[in-house]
Amino acid sequence: MALKFMWGFEIGAGIDYYANSGWGIPLNADATGSSYALYDPQYYEAHQPPTNVGGGSRCLKQTSYYQHHTVYPGDVGDLLAFSGTYSEVTTPVTGSPGWMTTSGFVHFSFKHDFDFDQDITSVSNPLGKWIHLCTLSSGSATSSMGSHNPFFDGQLLNNTVGSDMWMPLSNTITVNSSHREKGYRPLAPISFYLVRQSGNNGPCSGSGDAIVAILYYADGVGDPASMVFSSSIGGVQQSVEIEKDIWTKFTILYKGDNTHGKVKVWQDGVLKMDESGKTRGTTANKFWNSVTFSPHGKYATRPANDFPASVWPEYSQLVDHIFIWDDIKNPADIRQSTSSLFIQGLLPNADNTDGHFYNDIGTQMALFKYINDPGDPTELEASHITARPTPATLCKFNVQTKSQIENGALIWNDYSAQIKEIVAVGSVGACTKAGVVGSSNYRGSTLVGKLTAEEIGPSVIIERDQLVWNFSEIDVLVGGPWDPAAIGSLKVGFKVEPE
Repeated sequence: MALKFMWGFEIGAGIDYYANSGWGIPLNADATGSSYALYDPQYYEAHQPPTNVGGGSRCLKQTSYYQHHTVYPGDVGDLLAFSGTYSEVTTPVTGSPGWMTTSGFVHFSFKHDFDFDQDITSVSNPLGKWIHLCTLSSGSATSSMGSHNPFFDGQLLNNTVGSDMWMPLSNTITVNSSHREKGYRPLAPISFYLVRQSGNNGPCSGSGDAIVAILYYADGVGDPASMVFSSSIGGVQQSVEIEKDIWTKFTILYKGDNTHGKVKVWQDGVLKMDESGKTRGTTANKFWNSVTFSPHGKYATRPANDFPASVWPEYSQLVDHIFIWDDIKNPADIRQSTSSLFIQGLLPNADNTDGHFYNDIGTQMALFKYINDPGDPTELEASHITARPTPATLCKFNVQTKSQIENGALIWNDYSAQIKEIVAVGSVGACTKAGVVGSSNYRGSTLVGKLTAEEIGPSVIIERDQLVWNFSEIDVLVGGPWDPAAIGSLKVGFKVEPE
């Protein structure tokens, strides 16, 4: 299998950089009317490995909020939580025009503060609670909206009396005949949820904590035909960890097919869901290439004519260490994708080649100090270097070695024996176009090197605040996979040239 995408949010760039770089992000949404922070891709927390070293320092933080459509007062089913939370983040599609696959793996770290322990026993018929985990989606390499935001452009699932009130499901389980849930389904092949079910009336075979997958067979608006899988193996329901304030890792295997599809989910390397058979309709688009994180959750009860706001409570979630692979061919792929994977940011610590780059006071003295993210509360934009695109030029920097990475009193180098393999090495740059409006554009690209060898990533036309990145699965000097010892001679950099 080929690694198509990896991201750890270590760059320290603001959300505009992501929105301008192919990530699917609805912008300019304001929940309260005054600077409501729904996104934070610079949040100072990271999922650390058991040694507490090697997991970086940042992650993505997203916040949901209670939403109610006022056109139909009292009908809580007509919520905007399924037509766009305005806190969606969808990974970009690498390459041009962008890759697509019918089968592959997604791996990520996840943490939330949704209160699954909230007591709802006093309300009539408490069903349980759930939050959205992720949705596999399909987007383009250039779009930051459209099909790249499956919930934002979702469709009305069911608007008939007796339709499901639990989740965005088709009308397949016991329901209350007087209530309708005007839920919205994403325009995507499959979504995953963390669920605590209180009884037998729900998507799971019984009460308990579970992962639920909702598979959508069709693409068409008004056709909600779907299948629901809960975390089970051989018909035996599997308990999962869903408590708040706990980092946990998920790996998802999905193959879209009318007869030979697959859906598997691992939590912290342990298989929790194993299903096969029909996972997409015959005529539906079976291709996907990205993953959407969109925080929305619910305390599900019935009847539901006058829900308080707390039924769709506000909560936050953290996402880190995202990987996407495009195939599922052999057991070695499963071993790698379900392993404990962490992305460590390596800061530049010495100039190697300055080219025609200069710091913000016009000199070339220790440029590496001007691109180290200065950290909270100072934003990344306060530290930068500049270059003119003509003639083409590049800069290179040495980066930290294992012995220089520490978290508290623990040094990564002391735990090298626990590092089984390096999946890939990447370089990320945040860049912006300067000059008068209408001036010529230029191209930027990052490079990953070792000694005298280097690999230069795809060039991107720089028109505004953008991210540019490249990653290599193969040691660029000697071939074969990267190993921990090779990190000591790693070089990263940035190239700029006329369009």
